[in-house]
Amino acid sequence: MMRLVCNTSVYGKIRNALDKVSRPNVDTTAEEFFAWHGVEVKSCVHLPAGCPFLLMVEGAVAQPAYAIPYEAEKIPQSKAYSVELFYHFGTAVIMPDLIFKPKYVTESGGGATGNAKLSGLTLGNLTLSPTFDADTTAYTVATTNATNTVTATAADSNAAIAITNGSTPVANGSAATWETGENTLTITVTSGAATKTYTVTVTKS
Repeated sequence: MMRLVCNTSVYGKIRNALDKVSRPNVDTTAEEFFAWHGVEVKSCVHLPAGCPFLLMVEGAVAQPAYAIPYEAEKIPQSKAYSVELFYHFGTAVIMPDLIFKPKYVTESGGGATGNAKLSGLTLGNLTLSPTFDADTTAYTVATTNATNTVTATAADSNAAIAITNGSTPVANGSAATWETGENTLTITVTSGAATKTYTVTVTKS
């Protein structure tokens, strides 16, 4: 009933993991194989960008074909006739509610899952420009303060957050010290193999 369609990276990892000892009923030398209680596993190079795999009910995607016939033509210097047919193939999703993909994928479009976005970012009571948005990665802010407390909140509670002011590490929730002029604050979020980097240019006058 179910079919697992993987990119080549995930497909290769599954093939390598299924050996003759642990899964003697799986022929991993075949181009396609069945695993996990009869779920069919296939590789595909046409998955959506950043999507490592799709799990679907068989029949959720159809590939209809139709032919355009031409009249028969007599072959010169022969009693034979030829008939030409042009075939058109197309792929159609007929049951989209039965196709599932990972909720989060890497920002670079790789195969590992993870949500490396921030859900909040504050520098004391300063106002970021533009207003914070999880999908916006570059901000500016002006201040006359010598320091401000930097607080970054990850959307994934298990994600790691690394903050630097220039080359100086800053602990999340502690104060960063500004030099006169422009300061570059970098916040890197890591969730699994997914990463996302936010930057704030802090101008101190």
